[in-house]
Amino acid sequence: MKMQHVEQQSQQEAKQGVFRARGWQKGKSGNPSGRTRMRDRIDELVATFAAIHGRSPTDLEMISIRSAARLASAAASERTNAEQIVRVNNSLHRVLSRLGMAKPPPRPKSAAYPALIPMRDRIGNASP
Repeated sequence: MKMQHVEQQSQQEAKQGVFRARGWQKGKSGNPSGRTRMRDRIDELVATFAAIHGRSPTDLEMISIRSAARLASAAASERTNAEQIVRVNNSLHRVLSRLGMAKPPPRPKSAAYPALIPMRDRIGNASP
C-alpha cells in the first residue's frame, strides 16, 4: 500500500513538473482574471452588436451571440483541425449574418481599380 502511494506521488510530481516548466508556479492560477476566452468573445460581440444596431441584444439574439462566441473560440483553438475550422467558420458566418454583423468587406474605390473596359471596346481600339 505504501509503495502505491509513493508511485502515485511521483506521478503527480512529474505532471506538476510539466506545468512548472511552462512558467506556472505552485499555488498561482494560470488564469488570474478567471475569465474564459468565450466570455471575452461574448463581451466583444455584444459591444459590436450594440455599435451596429444602436441597442442591446434581445434574449433570442443573446443565444445567437453565445453560439457565435463558442464557434469563434473553437475556430481559434489549437486543437481544431483544418476541416473543422472550415465548418466552424461557415457556421459562424451564418450566425453572424442572422445577427446582421457579417457584412462583406467594403469594395475598393474605383480609383484603386480603374473601370473595366468592355471587350468590344478593347478589340475595336486595337490596331495591328
